[in-house]
Amino acid sequence: MKSRKQEIYTILVRRIVRGKYSEEAMLPSERDFADEFETSRTVIREVMKRLHAEGYIEMASLRKRRITPGQSSAVFDRNSRIVAMVGAQTVLETSEEKLSINRRRQCGLFMRLQELGFSTFHLSLSWPPTMIMEYLTTYKVRGLIYFNEEDNLPPETEEFLYRTLAGQLPIATFGDTESLTRSDTPGMERCLADHRLGPRFLFRYLASRGCRRVLWYYPYRDRPSLVWHKERQSGYEEAAQEFGIELIAFPGLRPTIDHVGSQASFIACSRVIAQRMAPYFKTAAAAEAIVVDSDSSVPFFQRALREIGITPGEKIPVIGYDNYYFQNITFRWEPTPPAATIDKNDRLIGERCVDLIERRILAEEELSVPFHEVISPRLVLPEDNSSLPQA
Repeated sequence: MKSRKQEIYTILVRRIVRGKYSEEAMLPSERDFADEFETSRTVIREVMKRLHAEGYIEMASLRKRRITPGQSSAVFDRNSRIVAMVGAQTVLETSEEKLSINRRRQCGLFMRLQELGFSTFHLSLSWPPTMIMEYLTTYKVRGLIYFNEEDNLPPETEEFLYRTLAGQLPIATFGDTESLTRSDTPGMERCLADHRLGPRFLFRYLASRGCRRVLWYYPYRDRPSLVWHKERQSGYEEAAQEFGIELIAFPGLRPTIDHVGSQASFIACSRVIAQRMAPYFKTAAAAEAIVVDSDSSVPFFQRALREIGITPGEKIPVIGYDNYYFQNITFRWEPTPPAATIDKNDRLIGERCVDLIERRILAEEELSVPFHEVISPRLVLPEDNSSLPQA
């Protein structure tokens, strides 16, 4: 019910912002709205209370409502050439290959804004909602892009972005890095990577090499907090079933890159992994490949193979994800690349996120079902310096 109220609220705010309702005329009655949206008058009454509290409407009489004249709280101007940014940083001047994953998205985002002739201004997540609203009402923006990348928002900021602003102007975000609790909020346009298709490409590659037993390191298994955690796990499990591959869950966690400050520390961590990993390669039904959560884990597992007497890059393929293995500091200490990895096409995701703002502005429909664009990844084979066609 809460979701339905938010959806109706979003639709009505969009109508008000676009000027569908005249300030001189009375709004439809609660019964009329209830019939239109096929819901109860109780739901409509709660939506009306919220619109009244936020200054969109006012009581003209005991039972009649109208649009509040001369609203100063409007933040959207479809003719504006300004797009507000929340959570993004200025992209450094560097080649695209050297950009981290989230910076690739930012690069695509800013390049597309530049192509369209839009300027930007940045809002900080540390600002209180009242301050963000003050900037938005001053500049009257064309839209807002929320570059979340796993942000842990203060409750009042999350409420403000996902509920209060959702109907007032077009908002686009990267849907795969959203919290699972936010991912179906109406009024937010979403562009994201296809985290189910990537594992399918990887497991099709492993099947082509004859691998049927795979040691699987995925620290988010059965405890996802973000959309991509859940989607990618489902992708691995579905692909394993499709290609007849047995997934052997690897217990334990490797340290984060930030905690590995030296080569000696890296080797020590890899030896811990090797101790836990060795039994899986000393049985009659030994693992034939290793699949890890991202390219940052690849050097640890390649080095662990070396520790148990298996030459990395030969008999046992180690499979990564995200196509940034060459950027990791640990790659200097174990330079064997993954046998295969996935490039999510992050730059294109950034570009399409901007396009969703334009798509929402040009759309005639008022329904707040979000636009949802999923970008296909590509399989990369670093050792061959090539990528396979994506059939």
